[in-house]
Amino acid sequence: MINYDAKQNVIKLDNGSINFVIYINQEGYLETIYFGKSVKDFDVSSVRITGGEEHGIYSIAENKETVYPDGYKEGVAPVEISTHARKDKRGAPIIVKRENGSFVTDFRYVSHRIYSGIEELNGLPCAHGENCNTVEFLLKEHTRELYVKHRVTIFEDKDIIIKNFEIVNDTGKSVVLDRAMSMQLDLPGMDHTFNHFCGRWAEERTRVENEIYDGVTEIYSNGGASSAEENPFVFLKAKNADYDKGDIEPLIVVAPTFYSYGLYGDDDMKDIKDVTPVKKNSSANFGRELRFDIIPAVESEFSTYADGASESALQSSRDHRAMAGLSNGCRITYTGGMIENFDYISWFGCYSSYIDSELVLDALSSEKNKNYKLNYMFNADGIYDFAYNGHKKMVNELVGNGKFGDDNVEYVQVAFGYHSARSWRVGLYDSLQRFFKRVK
Repeated sequence: MINYDAKQNVIKLDNGSINFVIYINQEGYLETIYFGKSVKDFDVSSVRITGGEEHGIYSIAENKETVYPDGYKEGVAPVEISTHARKDKRGAPIIVKRENGSFVTDFRYVSHRIYSGIEELNGLPCAHGENCNTVEFLLKEHTRELYVKHRVTIFEDKDIIIKNFEIVNDTGKSVVLDRAMSMQLDLPGMDHTFNHFCGRWAEERTRVENEIYDGVTEIYSNGGASSAEENPFVFLKAKNADYDKGDIEPLIVVAPTFYSYGLYGDDDMKDIKDVTPVKKNSSANFGRELRFDIIPAVESEFSTYADGASESALQSSRDHRAMAGLSNGCRITYTGGMIENFDYISWFGCYSSYIDSELVLDALSSEKNKNYKLNYMFNADGIYDFAYNGHKKMVNELVGNGKFGDDNVEYVQVAFGYHSARSWRVGLYDSLQRFFKRVK
C-alpha cells in the first residue's frame, strides 16, 4: 500500500481507491503533490507547483535573492509541514521558541521508514485499526537537534488517511513549544466550505457551514475539552455539493460520429458520395483501430482506471468506457463498439441508425463476450428521422433477449426531431446522464 520511488524521490500511499503522494524535494521539504482518487504513477514534474518569480527567497547569509535548484516555491507549494518565520505565510503546525526569543522553525527531511500497522500515541486520543500501513518521516530542525516524526497512515479497506506529529528533543535543553498541532493539510484551492458543529445543552452538534476566506479560522470551546458548545471536528465540503450534485465517476466516451473519409487515399475528398469504398472501409476499420491503436494509446499515456494497456487490464476497466454515435457513427457504435469491442466497452449511446439485431445478439452471446454485462444502451431518434422505424424495430427485437432488458435499454423519441444535430444533441445529453454515476 505504500511504495517509495527512489528515482523520483516520491512516497505513494495507495489502497486502490485513494492515493496520497509526497515528494521529498532537494531542499528536504515534503511536498504534498496529490491527494484524491487512485491514479497511475505519474511524472512528478507534471504536477508540482514550480517556477515563476516568486519561487526565489532572500538569503541573509549571502545577502542576495536566491532560487531553489528544483524550482521549489516556498510558501506556495503544498507541503506536509510549513516553516515558521521564513517565507511561508500559511502558518506552521509546529513552532518552537529559541533561547534568544526567536521563533524561526524549519524542519527538513532526514530519513523515512515504511511499516505495517499504526503507531499508538501515549496519553493522546488516536486512531486504531488493522490492515493499514504507515510511513514515518524523520525531520530535523535546520539548526538544532530537535526532531519531528511525521507519520502518515493509509488503510487497505477504508478511504482514510491518518496523520500525526511526534516531537523529539535531543538538544539537551528545555524548549518551549509555542504551537504543536496534530497535522497540516494543504489543498490546491478554496472551492470548499468550512463545516463545524457548535451548539448548547440539549442541542449539541448543530452544523454550521461557513465560507473559506484568506486568513485563519479557529474553532474552540474554551473549556479544555469537547463540550456541547463546540465539537472538536471539522470537514471541508465542495461548494454546491449535496445529494443531487457532486463528483461523478470518470468515464471515457468515444464518439466516432464523423469518422468516414480520408483513410484510403481519398484525402482531397473528391468523388465522395453517400456511400463510397472510402466510407465503407473506414467504417469497417474503426473497431480495429479503436482496439489496437486508440484505446491503448490513451490508457497508457493518461491516468485512467486501466492498470496498463494489456488486454486483461482494458477488459477489467470496461465499466469506465462508453461509445456514442449518430447516423454513420451509430452504425460504427454497433459494429466497432458492441460487436467487436464489447469486452472493452459497457455503455452505449445510439442515435439515428440501426443494423440487423441478430448480429448484435450473436456477438454478445459469443464465448468471448458471454460473461460481460451491458451497463446501459440509450437510443434516440427524431420522430421524422428516416431511421426512426428501423431503429425502433431493432431496439424492440433486442429487449428481452440475452443481455438486453427494460432496466438497461432505453428508447426515446425526440418530438419534432429529424435526422439532424438538434436531435443528436438531445440524445447525447440524455445518454451522459445515464453513463456518469455519482461517486458513492
